[in-house]
Amino acid sequence: MSYAVFFDKNNETIRLPVNPESIKIEKGQAVETYDVLKLGKISIAAAAELDKYSFEAELPSKQYRYVVTSGDFKPADFYLDKFKEWMEAKEPVRFIKNNDEGDDLSTLVLIESLDISENAGEEGDYIVSFKLTEYKPFEKKEVFVSGQNTTSTKQAASTAMPAREGKPSTPKTYTVASGDTLWGIAKRFLGDGSKYPQLVKLNPGIKNPALIRVGQVISLA
Repeated sequence: MSYAVFFDKNNETIRLPVNPESIKIEKGQAVETYDVLKLGKISIAAAAELDKYSFEAELPSKQYRYVVTSGDFKPADFYLDKFKEWMEAKEPVRFIKNNDEGDDLSTLVLIESLDISENAGEEGDYIVSFKLTEYKPFEKKEVFVSGQNTTSTKQAASTAMPAREGKPSTPKTYTVASGDTLWGIAKRFLGDGSKYPQLVKLNPGIKNPALIRVGQVISLA
């Protein structure tokens, strides 16, 4: 298949009738900046930002010679109504780009905005600027809370109650998860992110406070 751009939702697939000239893909990295005593400002990489996609595409009112959907042509209003319907549903759609070059794209997105323009003398033909944001599915996490005389009971994390009253004790170790920073771990378990040097002293294996790896076990006390 030659270059083509599709949207798919609930197994309903539509191809843009005119290919966009270019598609801009924005990839970002969240960066946390802190002002550390004696060190000045430092920056630490956090979680990756969601990808963003933007492009312009023509939605013609007639089947011009450059339309790529000649076998299944639909007027501009069909596409505009469909995109507006998907936006109002506030649900993700699949964005697909094929070019037969090995770097095809197929990802879930939310349609962030549609900027629609119509030029004088070209009534019925629309130029639409698309802004799409990557969508990542998420699920409610569950935890197990042990009762005094019962087996573990599964509860939603949002409603889980502590197993014992009073201030919970600080665990002795913590295993680094994706997106963690030493500053954040210190804030979570020591009550103050600026106390991260205490964790460095307790963990000789940490040579650079900004470089900790997923799965690394850190002593907290």
